[in-house]
Amino acid sequence: MLLTGAGIGLVAELCGISALALSIGLYLPITNWPMMVVGGFMAWFVMRRRGGKKLEEHDPGSLFASGLIAGDALTGLALAVVTVAGLAPALALRDPGQGPAAFEAALSTALYAGIAYALYRNAASRP
Repeated sequence: MLLTGAGIGLVAELCGISALALSIGLYLPITNWPMMVVGGFMAWFVMRRRGGKKLEEHDPGSLFASGLIAGDALTGLALAVVTVAGLAPALALRDPGQGPAAFEAALSTALYAGIAYALYRNAASRP
């Protein structure tokens, strides 16, 4: 399986396709795609704001986004530990199932928009 994956990555690179982007697109669930599209649009807007200058890997926006991804992974691990330890009910601040669905959607959208705005500000504020 590993050799097959390495072979696919090698063929992708030889065809001019980023093996990392291809592999991420293959293993992430479709529910994550809207966030990736928003991130792509943000990178495009920041690039236009900088006069067409291509963003580098060490760009502040890339570092900020990498931190968000790492923080999400660590939070997921911490929540798994809390759940396995049986502490989740004691730490629950609210029950999302009790509130109206429109409020839950508005709350999650507002939080996501806030994080997206912070990412955009971080990426666009520094050259």
